[in-house]
Amino acid sequence: MWIPTYTKPTASGTYWKIPTTTTARPWPDSREIDDFLAECEAIRLHFDRLAEVSGYDAEYITRCFDNILAASVRAKAEGGGVIIW
Repeated sequence: MWIPTYTKPTASGTYWKIPTTTTARPWPDSREIDDFLAECEAIRLHFDRLAEVSGYDAEYITRCFDNILAASVRAKAEGGGVIIW
């Protein structure tokens, strides 16, 4: 059984702690993919701020998130989950 790494929403209102730390990785399973996808889209609104605080270019962040979303959509179509590291 997968146990979520969250206990309460973050400041952005998300549960998945994206971006994650090295000790807390999101592992949404098939039952959680829809919520995970919705949170990814909600975070998309904050890429400029995320770029400021992370030091990464907003385009790089966008490419990474697009990859995560594409993998999640494929996993959902197959009835599976996704591991992000």
